[in-house]
Amino acid sequence: MSLGPEDRKLLTDALEPPPGMELDRAVTTTYSLDLVALLLVPLTFAAIDQRESAEEPGDPDQGVDPVALLESVRRYADRLTVLVQAGGIAVPAKYRPMLTYLEGSLVQVAVPETGGVFHPKVWVLRFRDAEENCVHRVLVLSRNLTFDNSWDTILVLDESDDPRENLLPGGELADYLATTASWAVAPGLSAERTAELTDLNASLSGVSFAAPAGFKDAAWVARTGERTVHSRSLWDDVTGGVHAQDRATRALVISPFLDTSLADLVARCGEVRLLSRAESLDVLGDQGDRVETFVLDSSADLDAIEDEAGEHSGGPTAAGRLAGLHAKIYLVERGHSTTLYVGSANATRGGFGRNAEFGVRLTGRKGLIDEIWSGAHGNLGLSAVCQPYDSKPPDEAAIARQRAERDLERFHAALAGAGLRLDCTEDAESTYTLDASLGGPVDEPEGVTTTVRLLSLPAQERTLSEELTWTRVDASRITPLLCVSSRTTVRGVVVERSAVLVAGLHSAPEDRSARVLAELLKTPEDVLRYLAFLLGDVTLSQALRFGGTTGAAAFFGAGGTGHSADVVLFEPLMRAAVHGDADALGRIDRLVGELRTVEALHLLPGGLEELVTVVREAVTSS
Repeated sequence: MSLGPEDRKLLTDALEPPPGMELDRAVTTTYSLDLVALLLVPLTFAAIDQRESAEEPGDPDQGVDPVALLESVRRYADRLTVLVQAGGIAVPAKYRPMLTYLEGSLVQVAVPETGGVFHPKVWVLRFRDAEENCVHRVLVLSRNLTFDNSWDTILVLDESDDPRENLLPGGELADYLATTASWAVAPGLSAERTAELTDLNASLSGVSFAAPAGFKDAAWVARTGERTVHSRSLWDDVTGGVHAQDRATRALVISPFLDTSLADLVARCGEVRLLSRAESLDVLGDQGDRVETFVLDSSADLDAIEDEAGEHSGGPTAAGRLAGLHAKIYLVERGHSTTLYVGSANATRGGFGRNAEFGVRLTGRKGLIDEIWSGAHGNLGLSAVCQPYDSKPPDEAAIARQRAERDLERFHAALAGAGLRLDCTEDAESTYTLDASLGGPVDEPEGVTTTVRLLSLPAQERTLSEELTWTRVDASRITPLLCVSSRTTVRGVVVERSAVLVAGLHSAPEDRSARVLAELLKTPEDVLRYLAFLLGDVTLSQALRFGGTTGAAAFFGAGGTGHSADVVLFEPLMRAAVHGDADALGRIDRLVGELRTVEALHLLPGGLEELVTVVREAVTSS
């Protein structure tokens, strides 16, 4: 395990299944969520699955292939569940109809009774092979499911039954997932999602996970919030509840947000090195001679650091260089050992009190603080990207704005928790009237104005009231995703916050997703490329994307033009069938059925249904 600035790991790498396996189920928890980042998660799994199908998966400069994205989202959406803080979904720059297929993945949760927030950042993954063998993996992170380029941590824990390793029991994690899922606010988890989560937790309870090498003890630090802020402390969770008189020699604390709860740990340590954000250190103020304070050096060039280390991670370059601190790390040295906490909790009363958080506590050898800060064995330490910082008087106006933003955040969480409902009624023009209502009263804060709109209709805002109506909405634009925007004024400055809330959708047309599909697959060429992805043939899809059907036919040695299925699809169809991809023909049947439902069969390449019948009969007879 390394925490050096040159040692970087991408989330996409951590999500990659073991050889010969594919994703079966994934549950992730996050405080904030970027819907576009969520869209790219299924694409990641699809790209991994199809990596061996083509030597060149496509020109990265061409951007994300929308047809590839559509197929991957539809294939993996049912396997992915996201537990997100109510009111924590960011509003995307524009609406993407493809989000229709991920609506069921979104589960808003709220920590009950404590006034805290849902703040863990965990991935629980189950992979399965062709023989139905399963393995699990857990990712413990400090980052949310967003595109933020902050410095964060990720701990990858793979399933293991090796008695020589320090093992973390999966049952405790399963209990935590079950508890947090029970906090879902309306519309909550569907019956299907509930059954899938129960099944995942059952298999998770029977396995263990190997702690990183070099640590002699490991434990989950799973917090579900406490009724009283002072029931536990940062010291308790970081050290495992050691008595107050057992003082520590020194500590290294890395946290972007701080408050006076840090004093509990500082009082029990001889020396403390504190890395945070400048604005947080300003609010905290001078902590005395025993506390050294640092911030990230804004001039530090990660690419130069990696070159000095003799390697390059392949991570973000100049356009997306890491900036800002978001990692949460605590190291406490006592006697001949060091305890290390990595996870989601900030050094605040919320982080180690009211909030739901998740982390891992590891016990290792003395000297870890020096190795991580100064570097060892040829690796750079964190000090290479840090600089000392002397606190300044805090910006009181900025603090007031932050308080107002938190008030708006709590208001949006309350709106989500009230249980939004959206009822659909078809009108005479085959469009729909949508009526939104709240399940209970929510008081808008004084001085705040709020508007609501369907995420799919940016020009149709409504002022917040108990009942809202949108008329003449096309079926493909019906969505349970509502955008709420609130604004207030603090010291003459306008403070705004927007969020996406998920409503319970009732009486929506059954063919809604099929209409979205027909809208996204606008041409027969699009459908051909989509069929290629259904069959797992990346090479064919790229040929179709950049050369059209003529280019694809030439690639496979065929002549002619047009959209005939037998020209370009026969070989990949047979290959999928012969290789035992039992789902391939089923996926095509599903596509044909959906297009038939919305009278869009004209988009299908000629002869497709006949070709599928011939291939199915050939495979059956063999």
